[in-house]
Amino acid sequence: MNKVVIIQFGGTGDLTKQKLLPAYKKLYQNNHRFSLLCLGRKYDTREHYLKNMVDNSKEYPFLEYVKYDLLHSQDNNTIANYIKKENAKEVIFYLALSPELYKKAISVILKTLLMVGDIKKKIIIEKPFGFNLISSREYNNIILKSFSEEEIYRIDHYLGKEFVQNLLSIRFHNDLIQAVWNKNYIDHIQIIMNEDQGISHRVEFYKKVGIVRDMLQNHILQIVAYLSMAEPIDYKQKDISLEKTKILRSIRKITDYKLGEYQSLRKEQKRVKIPTFVALKLFIDNFDFAGIPFYIKTGKMVNNFKSIVYIEFKSFNTKLEREESLNPNAMIIEIQPNMRIDLTFNIKKPDKAKETCPVKLNFDHYKTFRINTPEAYEQILKRILDSDKTIFPCFREIEESWRIVDSLLDSKNIEIYSDNKLPKFAEEFIQKDKKSWYV
Repeated sequence: MNKVVIIQFGGTGDLTKQKLLPAYKKLYQNNHRFSLLCLGRKYDTREHYLKNMVDNSKEYPFLEYVKYDLLHSQDNNTIANYIKKENAKEVIFYLALSPELYKKAISVILKTLLMVGDIKKKIIIEKPFGFNLISSREYNNIILKSFSEEEIYRIDHYLGKEFVQNLLSIRFHNDLIQAVWNKNYIDHIQIIMNEDQGISHRVEFYKKVGIVRDMLQNHILQIVAYLSMAEPIDYKQKDISLEKTKILRSIRKITDYKLGEYQSLRKEQKRVKIPTFVALKLFIDNFDFAGIPFYIKTGKMVNNFKSIVYIEFKSFNTKLEREESLNPNAMIIEIQPNMRIDLTFNIKKPDKAKETCPVKLNFDHYKTFRINTPEAYEQILKRILDSDKTIFPCFREIEESWRIVDSLLDSKNIEIYSDNKLPKFAEEFIQKDKKSWYV
């Protein structure tokens, strides 16, 4: 069996502590064998690192730590020596870094690869991939100097979530659903991602990124693609990416949108406007989805933490046959915090001749499977170890995503909204089309 070494740049960051180290531990406990070298500036020794980064250091026998300053270190031997010491046959470089550090990291990686000789290699890149279309192309060209497209894994952690992956199965493995998944039957689609936490610990990051780069350009547009792409010829990465790219190319540039910043952050950051909420409408100009509006809202410091896809179907009942209060049929796909699907339909109330009420048919993932479903990063890392690129976006998808959101990136029209409340402008945004948000 090939010995795998993972080199973790950004080894003392919040992502590594909260998501990656627990995922590495789970994979190791499930008999995935690898060695992990974490690099960072914050701690002096392995003992100091483990004490501050994990709950139980005994669960990480596979982990080594080296204090390493990417910008100022002249040491190019540390990483190479570790790879040689572990007798690695494959090395995975994980860049949990801000994109402006890619160039320096790639320079270090190039020198390392020259020292270790011929070895199988991969590189993992976190989103956002650049800050706009121009920078994303620049960063991509830097990485392509050292890695082929097959060796590059661009992470969108939402694609590691079980129910996002399930969107394709729901659509293409159920004839009943597939038959009505088009403009003839769908009235509109909502994608809602409410977060009840603020950005107090990520303010500097959010000054550069904002809600559009953090959520819309990647997670949400990937979900839009999953909801509207044609069925791929095969469920391989190149075929799935081909269909997603076609859809993303068909999305109009966004012009109908509202941006907001939650009130307490505005008081803290008096001189800098930071967009923490966006509501928008987009359209896909292809045969199956032409004319179907996608209403999207996502933001920080909003009550009711949920990620939901809501599909409302058209009504074909005549006024003679229906009562005015009859509810539309709909499918509600909850991605988090729960994993469930509800189908809503109308049924007659007991002892009433015509009066109906809405009811739900429900699928609950946890109740049905009763298993510990792996977290997103555990699934992502497992696929990388297995060289499975199915859930990783290709660069063409990223290019199209930047094109779509370009008009929002530098907008200065940012309204203030109250903490822990849905912004008033978001309500008004959808009400102008005589619709309302599901949550």
